[in-house]
Order: sequence, then structure tokens, then C-alpha cells
Amino acid sequence: MEDKEILKRINQGWEPAFKELFGRYYTTLCAFAFRIVKNEESAKDIVQEVFIKLWSNREQLKDISLKSYLFVCVRNTSLTFLRDRKRKEDQLVQIPWEEEETASYLIEEENNRLLFEAIAKLPPRSAEVISLGLEGLKQDEIAKQMDISINTVKFLKYEAIRKLKELLKPLIFWFFLMKINSKS
Repeated sequence: MEDKEILKRINQGWEPAFKELFGRYYTTLCAFAFRIVKNEESAKDIVQEVFIKLWSNREQLKDISLKSYLFVCVRNTSLTFLRDRKRKEDQLVQIPWEEEETASYLIEEENNRLLFEAIAKLPPRSAEVISLGLEGLKQDEIAKQMDISINTVKFLKYEAIRKLKELLKPLIFWFFLMKINSKS
């Protein structure tokens, strides 16, 4: 059964199609996640979490490439896992001592958390373009890695930034106030 047919049946809640999809991609996705997180158990947990999210949100998944969607979700979930793990390690190692440092640190952490939450709400390909850009890749490198044209990268980036502005707009004034108050 092709991915499009599997997606159609998953949308309808047909569990055998979901099991077939799981069997088809589980091992490959675990290997992909392992390359990012460097831990087999964490990689398995990440892939299982992605499949759980896919099943939970199955009715919203229309006209997508399942393979691309799964890989983007595993990549983003892996990066979130690494970021959260690093944050926890940093909090244990480096405790800000000054009140101003603490406020700035907390504001920066909250900004990053909200940014990554907003990125997670983007369509998978747009989220991947933004994530790769945040990692420092240039547009031509992103195009090559995603196997798409530079114009497609530019369009996806433009659409993603427009959507991020829309998602984060209500929070910008709050961040500004917090930043000013942390300096006084």
C-alpha cells in the first residue's frame, strides 16, 4: 500500500494502516533520531512520541508526504529533546547569581521556548527550513539537504516568517516590558 493510501486510511482511523506505517518507518526513524541524540533509548522514545502525535492528530493530516512529515517531526522532536536536556544540564551547572542576570536568563529561555513552540505549529516543510536556518545553514545548503529549489526555500522561509510574526505578535509587547523591567 502506498503512503497516500495509508494516510487516507489513517485519517479514517483504520489501525492496520497505522501499524503498516509504523512497521515501514520505525527502524529508519530510530536510526535517524539516534544520529541526532546519540542515545538508542531516547531515539526510540522520540519515534514513539512522533507516532503517537501522528495518530492523535490523524484527522488534521491531509495531503502531506508521510515520509517527509515523519522525518521532520522526528528531527524537531530530537532537537527539542537535545535543547531540553542541555537546558537541564546548564541549570545544574550554571546558576545565575545576580538578579539582573537571572531575569535576563529567564526572559531568554522563555523567548526560546515560545519561538520553538511557534515553529512546531508551522507546516512541516516550513518548520524544517526555519530550523535548518537557525542551525546556520544557508539557503542553498537548505535546498540541497531538503532536495528542493532555492526558490522553494525562499518561499517556505517567507511564509514561515510571516506565520511566526502572526503567532508571536501578541507576545512581543510583553517581552519588551519584561526586558525593560529586568534592566531597572
